[in-house]
Amino acid sequence: MITGAVLADKPTSYNTGRYMCISYERDDNLHAGITTSKGTVYSYDETGVQQEYHRWCQCLAVPLLEESDEDLKSGWDQRLADTATELQWKKDKYHEDCHNCFDFVVSFLNAIGYRYTPHNPNGPITRDGFCQDMILPVTSRAAGYIGIHRSITKYGFLVQQASKVL
Repeated sequence: MITGAVLADKPTSYNTGRYMCISYERDDNLHAGITTSKGTVYSYDETGVQQEYHRWCQCLAVPLLEESDEDLKSGWDQRLADTATELQWKKDKYHEDCHNCFDFVVSFLNAIGYRYTPHNPNGPITRDGFCQDMILPVTSRAAGYIGIHRSITKYGFLVQQASKVL
């Protein structure tokens, strides 16, 4: 397994059902976090920065690092822990629309010099560019599989055009 980190998205409401991602709807908000090399997810919400492991077991992982990214992997966990203690990530600073979990992730990646998004490969990451380059491909692929699951659950089968590929 590659040591490093992934961006993890999960629905914001905690579903007690067995397959949380299957209940996801297009207009649902996602909660974003970023992992340590050991799999602990740091995320930011109205209660401040959280460190969790078990509540993210049904998330969508967005790989960020390659095996060769030694410069970014070095000190990743400590830099993430340091970022989590910054005053800007205290609970009283949280705002659902403009200072939230996604801003926490983008801010951390900019702070460590992450530059792997096609929209701006040499400059800081923007919310829109990161979402389009990194989040949408993963969530779109997951939506396709969720649609397949729902069709099979509802009808017992799936009819699909032969040329359509997920």
